[in-house]
This record gives sequence, structure tokens and C-alpha cells, in this order.
Amino acid sequence: MGLFYRNLSAGVSYMNSSVEDGSREGITPALEANRLLENGIALEQQGQIDEALRCYEAATIAMPELARAHFNRGTILLDRGDTEMALAAFEKTLEYKTDSAAVYYNLGNAHLRLGQAAAAIVDYQHALALKPDFPDALAAQGSALENLGRSNEAIASYRQALEIRPNYVEVHRNLALLFKEIGRLDDAIKCYRILLELSPDKANAHFQLGSALHQFEQYGEALANYRQAIVLQPDHVDAHSGMGVLFHATGQFDQAIDSYRKALRLQPDLFEVHGNLGNVFKDMRRLNESVMCYQRVLELQPNDAKAHNNLGTALSDLGRLDEALDCYRRALVIDPFFDTAHSNLLFTGNLLVDQPHPLLLAEARQYGARAMQRAQPFSNWKCSPDPNRRMRVGFVSGDMREHPVGHFLEGVLAVLESNAFDRLEVFAYPTFNSNDEVALRLKSHCQSWFSAMGLSDQDFAQRIRDDKIDILIDLSGHTAHNRLPIFAWNPAPVQVTWLGYLATTGVTAIDYILADAWTLPESEEDNFTETVWRLPQSYLCFTPPRDKVHVGLLPALQNGYITFGSFNNLAKINDAVVALWSRVLLAVRGSRLYLKSPQLGDIETRQHTLSRFKLHGVDEGRLTLVGLVPRVDYLLPFHKIDIALDPFPYPGITTSVESLWMGVPVLTLEGNSFLSRQGVGLMMNAGLPDWIAADPDDYVARAIDHASNVQGLAELRAGLRDRLMMSPIFDALQFSQHFEAALRCMWQKSCAEQVALPKISSDIPQTKQVPSAFSELINLHIGGKETKEGWKILNALDFEGVDFVGNVRDLSDFPSACCAKVYASHVMEHVGQQHFLMTLQGIHRVLSTNGEFYFSVPDLESLCRLFLDPKLGSAERFHVMRMMYGGQIDDFDFHYIGLTHEFMLEYFSAAGFSNIKRVASFGLFNDTSDYRPYGVPISLNLIARK
Repeated sequence: MGLFYRNLSAGVSYMNSSVEDGSREGITPALEANRLLENGIALEQQGQIDEALRCYEAATIAMPELARAHFNRGTILLDRGDTEMALAAFEKTLEYKTDSAAVYYNLGNAHLRLGQAAAAIVDYQHALALKPDFPDALAAQGSALENLGRSNEAIASYRQALEIRPNYVEVHRNLALLFKEIGRLDDAIKCYRILLELSPDKANAHFQLGSALHQFEQYGEALANYRQAIVLQPDHVDAHSGMGVLFHATGQFDQAIDSYRKALRLQPDLFEVHGNLGNVFKDMRRLNESVMCYQRVLELQPNDAKAHNNLGTALSDLGRLDEALDCYRRALVIDPFFDTAHSNLLFTGNLLVDQPHPLLLAEARQYGARAMQRAQPFSNWKCSPDPNRRMRVGFVSGDMREHPVGHFLEGVLAVLESNAFDRLEVFAYPTFNSNDEVALRLKSHCQSWFSAMGLSDQDFAQRIRDDKIDILIDLSGHTAHNRLPIFAWNPAPVQVTWLGYLATTGVTAIDYILADAWTLPESEEDNFTETVWRLPQSYLCFTPPRDKVHVGLLPALQNGYITFGSFNNLAKINDAVVALWSRVLLAVRGSRLYLKSPQLGDIETRQHTLSRFKLHGVDEGRLTLVGLVPRVDYLLPFHKIDIALDPFPYPGITTSVESLWMGVPVLTLEGNSFLSRQGVGLMMNAGLPDWIAADPDDYVARAIDHASNVQGLAELRAGLRDRLMMSPIFDALQFSQHFEAALRCMWQKSCAEQVALPKISSDIPQTKQVPSAFSELINLHIGGKETKEGWKILNALDFEGVDFVGNVRDLSDFPSACCAKVYASHVMEHVGQQHFLMTLQGIHRVLSTNGEFYFSVPDLESLCRLFLDPKLGSAERFHVMRMMYGGQIDDFDFHYIGLTHEFMLEYFSAAGFSNIKRVASFGLFNDTSDYRPYGVPISLNLIARK
């Protein structure tokens, strides 16, 4: 330590000296600086970092051109996190030494830490130009490219590093993480296996491998890796949590709870684990415990939109609908584009008695508007508009499985397959994977079965368009696993919603909703964004249950009293329903009520339900409450009831059909909405009009009347299944004919409209179509009007001189690398920020290697300065405002993004462009790129090379 201070003092004395010959006792500044440098190196090797840093700083003062001292100082500062000072030190080094790969490498590291990935890449490329076999620079360049979203280039850089240093553990780890992030799980797993061969004791690598295998549903090996991670590191919270997720996914709920609780003992404030624990409790129908878990998440993360939504679903299942609505609304305040929360809001709103239809419609329209805002709708399709050819019909749903939708669909698809195979092809797009028996049977009736799980909206919509689907049918609406946003992309000429949801979707790109005259009267059509298409008799057809369960005798004959019952979801049994059913029980002397619902397996929920009826004077001895029953026995409880009571405003559908099938008539309350009239449609089609009540008083009166006629109930029960089998509800052959005829009419109508519209590719002259390949590279002018030799014009509108009709946001019809040049003047500002990078990437794709993109937009900086120019009057300033926001002449004229040179350098880099050059003028076309209002050029003109 004394030696350090002696040298440092000497340096200070020299700096304060007034000796004119530049030396002190024969020690030159260069010698002094080098002694300080050597001392700094020695001290750094001894771990005396602060002292070493002071030596390097003194050396740079003694001899500013001593590059090594600046560099060593920079490395210490970088290691200590003083990144900006380190950056300055490396830049100073480059003033005196420009041929060092190490300097450029460390300068890149400093830029990367400061979030300046594009600048870092330039540094790394300088380093690699000086030293091509520099694995650390290649690895760091990979990280920078990864930060910019340039995944493929990052992978290439990492692989180059591994070619030089095959055992580079950190690069194997980075490559594995990147592959996992972009969904290339096979490659991620390979990388993790190599990593663990090199370092078998890395607990986190075992965890990451387990996580990747988990996503691949290789549960056994995933679990083994999670466990090995815990063996190596018992407090590995992520591994405990990962095991919980795995156990939950495989239905091992108790083990999942145990794993989550172990994770929480290690870190009690892990909000994600509290949320996952709540999900397990919810699936176990331990709803009150799930509510507490979600509330704990919100204590830790008040602005967690997902937790608000999950709390809402748990409260909804408990029948606490008003509280659930509040949760969904809070989630949407935090994240206005949270589709699941918005769907839950709409679904739950329909369960409440007091929700006005205009409010529900407005909220549905808001959902649709947000979906359209994020979509890039297709304006043409790959299917030819031939009204009489074989139709290709696609179904989108998460419920093509053991689910009410699956049961309604199965019989229809079976008949279509056998009777209409030469007229109609069925394509299924399940959005939730299942291999249960119903799913397998449905799959056997389809020409194509393609899982859309994990697909982005854009990729899913493109797949449907590529499949040449003529009519796309949504079977979910605003229920679980829906993919309504893809309908906003308009991937098929005709789009329909049917079966899964009984209100408007709000998505204006959906053309029709299927209903019938009983369920959706004309007076209610204004509550839909879709056009109502009514099928004859019934808009649904049920598949007969496969369980061979006999009807059984009327229970009242043996019991001596009437047993009412409902097997509907408890969320449907709102306070108004409880009040009305209590009136029925009190009016029918000695009667009982048998309720079966999954939620009633929870003790607290049962007690709460009993207390709700107690408020209306119904003693708990008159109620039987049952939770889930085994699947093989799910029809047997119908043997215990005489009359089924329908809830409102959301009546039973599947439960009502099953009730009728088991000989139990359903007393329903007539409503005025599509949702509330489901019981009306079923009872009318079953030939039971006297089981439809006009109002609550009539409901009680009819309950009394039917309950008093025990013999009539017994006779009805004995013959109801046969009656039902002869009704439209089970006549799959007739229903399929009606269904096919409706689809054919829709298709013919669409074909007529397509032929009348020039934007449809099949009706555009051959010159307006994009060929599948070009004989030579083309120059493409996007949005242009001025014809010029050697250039093709792509425009959204068709007029003389336009070669292709289309939208800059969707260049999917153009082959890759088909353009030598692309020109777009004052076009890109009309592309929203959500789609901007994607659009640039599309242009990058169609450019050939070294192809050039001529890009011009209003320059936000120039316009801002011009707007503030005091020489301008009010009218001129308004004119400048219009140039910022668009001319505001029509709905297509608005600007959706403000762009500057700085912003565009980042966008171009992220899209994969290089060599960005700003120019005053392109000198190619007479357009706005050269516009100079008030003598000021207002355009940002750039040329970007691929």
C-alpha cells in the first residue's frame, strides 16, 4: 500500500510542478505514467481495485495519450457498473488506439449495458473486422441482436462463437434461452442437453430444460429435471413453482398445491405463485380459497390485470356477479386490450337481470372496435367466388370436445359427412387441445383438424386464408378459449357465429348469427352487430347421449311430494331466481328443491346457498345440494326430480335438453332476448308450450298447476323421450339440410357481392393479380399514382395505371426477394404503431439482397419546429397541424404514428435493414417527398438497404 501512495504522490507532485523542462528528478511524464500503469495492473491483480483505479486515473493525467491506462480504467468502471464513465474511457482509448479488437468489444459492452444495442453491434463488427475469431465479440453481438428482436441473426452469431469455442457454456445457455423464447423448443432442448453435458451441476439449466420439456408436454422427463434442480439447489423457487404448474397441468392437484406452498415458504411474496395456487383451487372448486389467493396477488400487485380477471371469474362462479363485473372493469382500465377480461365482462353482463341491452351492445361494440384496431383485415381471398362449387367450411372453437358445444355439433357433422361430402368440406380449428372421446369422434368427421393453440392472430388468420376457407364459423363467442380477434382479420369471405354464445360478439367482421324464430324475434335484431339468419324450427340440434340410462318412474309417486330441481351452473342462479324459486317452494306444499352444480361441492358455498333461500323463508331441510358427480353417473340425478326449474335471464340449454331426455319437463320463463328465450325455443320444438311462463306470477301459477297433476306428470315422463326424438331438437338429418341450405345461401350471396367488387382478386384483370413468381426483379411503388417506366404500382384503390391492388401492411402475396427497389412516399404514417414494425419487416422480406427501400414520411421534428415558428399565422399553423395528423379529409387520411430520424434508425435496425442514409430528395417521382411549405422541407427521406 505504501508503494502505491508513493507513486500516486509523485504523480501529484509532478502535476503541481512548475518545472519547465517537463521532468522531475530525471523522471519523464511518459515514465511516470507507465509506472502508474504498471502499479495499477499489479494492484488490480491483487484485488485492490479502488487503488488500481486511482493509478490508472493518475496515469491518464500524466500522459493523456496512454491508451492502455484509459482502457484499464474503463474495464474497472464497466465491472463496477459505472457504465457511462466506462464508455467515455473506451472512447478516449480509441482516440489513441484504433486497431484493438478488445477496445471495440468493451465499447460495445458499454453501449449494450446502456440499452444502445444498435451502437453496440457496430462496435462488435469493428472488433470482428480486426479479429474474426473473437468468440466473446460474436457472443456479445448475439445478445445485442437479440435485444433488437433480430433473432435469426442472433442465432447465427451465437453459432459462429460456438464454432470457435464449442464448450462456451454461456453461449449454449443464451442460445437455449433464445430458442425457448421464440418457440423453437426442440432446439432449446438440444442446447440445454449440451449445456448439462458441459456443466451437469447447474441447477438452473436443469430447471430450464425441465421448463422446455414441460412445454413439449414431456411431463415425465420435465419432472425429473425439476427434481434434479431442487436436489442441486433446494431453495430453487422456480423449480418448485414449475413442478406446481406441471402437477396442475396433469391433474395432480394436491401435489401442485404442495409444490406451490414450498415455493411460497421460500419467497412468500411471489405473486405469480399465489395466482397459480388460486388457479388450482378454482379448478378444484375450492372457490373461496381461490378468491383469497387472487386477493393476495392484488395486495402484492394492485395493477395486475390478470389477477383482477381471475378474481372476477372466481367470484362469478360463486354467483357474486356484480363484484365480478367490477373486477373485469378494473382489469380493462389497466389493460384496455385484455380480450379475455372483456369477453368475461360481456358474458357475465348477460347473466344479470338488470343489464340494459344498449349497454351490453355498446360494450360488445367496444370489444369489436379494439379487435379491428389490432387487425390487418384481408381484402381478398384465395377461394374462387363460384356459387355452386363444393364449399370449404371452417369451425373455430375451444369446445370441440366433451362439452355442450361438442355434443350439439357431433350429430350434425356426422350427417354432413355422410350426406353432403360432395358439396361441403369441414375444416376444424380447435383452440384448446383435447383427445377425449367426443373430440376424436368430431375429428373423424372433418377433412382437416388443425390445432390453433399458440398461434398468433396473424398466423392463425393466414392459415385460414391459405386453407381457402369460404365460410368461417365461430362456435365460442365470448366464452373460454375463444379466438374472436382473428375474425377481425377477415380471413374468409363469409363469417358466422353460432351455438356457443347467445348475444352479439360485437365484431363487425362477423356477417351472420344463426338463430330461429322462437329464440330471436325481429324486435331484438337491433341488439346485434351481426345480421340474424334464422333456421327453420330450431337453430340447434342435440346429439343423443350415449349413456344407456332409463327414464325411471316419477319420484313423486313414491315420495308423496314434488321435487323441483336444477342442474345449472350456480352462477345462473341469481338473487331474482332464488326469490322466484322460493315462491314456488312455498306455494307447492311439501315440495323440495334438488340443486346440482360443481360449485356446491364447496362447504362454504353450500352454506351460503342455504342462507340465500333462508332469507325468503325456505327451510334448509327442503333443499338438497350436490356438487359434481362422476361422469358415468351424471344423468342419474334426474331420477330424483319431477319438474326442472329454468333459471333466468340465462336459462339452461344442454341441461334442459338432458332433462327432457330423462323425462323431466322444464318450466321456463319467457324472456325478450336471444339468451333469455332459449327455454322458449326448446319447449316449443319439444311440443311443450304450456311449460313456458309469461312472467314471474305465471311461473308460480304454472308450477302449482303442473305439480298438482301428478298423474299427468307421470304420463308425460313416460313418453317424453320418444316425443323428443321425433322433434327438431334431435332430427340431425333435417337440421343438417337446413344448415347446409343456409350456408349455401350465404355463400351465393357473398359470391354475387365479390363479383360486383373490383377489389376481389378473382374479378380483377390478370394484371392486378400478384404472380406467384416474377421472371426478374421488379421496382415497386407503394401508394403511388404516377406511372414510370420500370416501376410497378401497388395501391389500395384500383384505377388506371395500378398494377396490383392491396395494402402495404399485407404483402403476403408478393414472393420473397422479388423487388430490387421499393418506394413509399407519405404512406407509412398511415400504419399504426402496432403494425409498423411488422409492415417494415414485410417490405424487408420482398426486397432482394442489397435491395433498397425509398422511405418518405412527414418529419415530426421539422413539423414541430415549423408549428412553433412565430412568423406563422393561425391558418398556417392549422395547416401544419393537418400535416402532422393527416389531412383529415376522410376516415383513411389520418396519420397514426409520428416519425423522426432517430425513431426510424431504431425501426429499420429492428426490421433488419442496414446502411440507412438520409437524402434531401430522391429525384424519382413528383410527390410529397419534396414538399416545402413556407420554404421548409417537411419530409424525412431515407434510403435503407437490405
